[in-house]
Amino acid sequence: MTRAWLAYPAAMAAATLAYQLGPGPLHSGPAFNLIGLSAVVALCLGARRHRPRRRAAWHLFAIGQALFVAGDVLAYNWTRFFGGELPYPSLADVAYLAVYPSLVAGLVLLVRERTPARDRASLIDALLITIGVATVSWVYLMAPYAHDATLSLPTKLISIAYPLMDLLVLGVTVRLAVGAGRRGRAFGLLATGLTALLVTDAVYGWLLLHGGYETGGWLDAGWAVFYALFGAAALHPSMRALSEPAPAPDERLTGRRLGLLAGATLLAPGVLGAQALVGRAVDVGVLTAAAAALFLLVLARMAGLVHHHASALRREAALRSAGEALVSAVTRDEIAVAAVNAARALAGRDAEARLYLLDGDGTGVPAAASDADPAALPVLRLAALPAAAREDLAGRGATTVEADALGASAARAASLAPLFVRD
Repeated sequence: MTRAWLAYPAAMAAATLAYQLGPGPLHSGPAFNLIGLSAVVALCLGARRHRPRRRAAWHLFAIGQALFVAGDVLAYNWTRFFGGELPYPSLADVAYLAVYPSLVAGLVLLVRERTPARDRASLIDALLITIGVATVSWVYLMAPYAHDATLSLPTKLISIAYPLMDLLVLGVTVRLAVGAGRRGRAFGLLATGLTALLVTDAVYGWLLLHGGYETGGWLDAGWAVFYALFGAAALHPSMRALSEPAPAPDERLTGRRLGLLAGATLLAPGVLGAQALVGRAVDVGVLTAAAAALFLLVLARMAGLVHHHASALRREAALRSAGEALVSAVTRDEIAVAAVNAARALAGRDAEARLYLLDGDGTGVPAAASDADPAALPVLRLAALPAAAREDLAGRGATTVEADALGASAARAASLAPLFVRD
């Protein structure tokens, strides 16, 4: 089972080649339905074997994949089930469109598990990329349907819904990709599979506009890649890391991310220039709104960077003052007060800071506090803390607990950081 994540895509590649190149029974709708159904099995097996913190996300992926297969079954067997040619839109389109909310919900669960705290910078970066790609999608995939007076309203809505759903998946995937923390090989498989889905959907939409799509053609290989990589991601052991809490968000801009964001912000004016260059009608209102949104998001990102820099300067000043206070402290009480004042300066003047001294049985006696007389505060008992918090503290790591565990009713949560003698 340890190499199942390698064996599964290899088997899928062989099955897809047999489907594309094989004789009638292999190159048929039921054969392709089995290829898709295998991904549902792989997703469920991976979630059961590796037991991630948020198995619901992988179950939602499996539901989405099952809906994809249901759409394929209806599309490939429409004549057999209902007689006549497959209409557009049809029940198959309802099943296909239901895939995307399941994928988005699963990805959102992973994002929330990885970054329980607010990560404004990553959200802005994801919006910048998504809006930039959305301008291209609107001009080449959505606007032709929206402006076609010969189409009925249901046909327009369904045709526009496909690229719109792709954009939702793209936005959440980018948000997961640009967030803090290690992601591992499972994320690479997951992201590559979603990329295959989005690219295949885009090609499918373009072919529909130009009358070149045929059911059962080579484009099915793109969706098969999506199936295979999604299943492989669930079977890889690193899939557990996707739902593990990540370190604190880092708002800094790396060179790679800066280049990606710069390219995304240039997509709207680039599309505007390309359309004007070839003499095609331009949706000035849509492109202007997209350019304005990108500009405002860039301003918000810059404001975040300025705030991050100012916070770093304040932390530096607080640490310098704390160092000076600790050097000049003589008694244990003076050291305790200096440590509490330093902690409060780092966390903010509205925060409460306390220092507990632990004895041999794990009972913490308040030595100093910024919010009350230490003698009036309740003691801290390690045995009363959750097991996970005790493990973090024993491993010399910080942890977060409910504030009422420390008798701090004014706050919702408390951060505990251990200080060991002679550290």
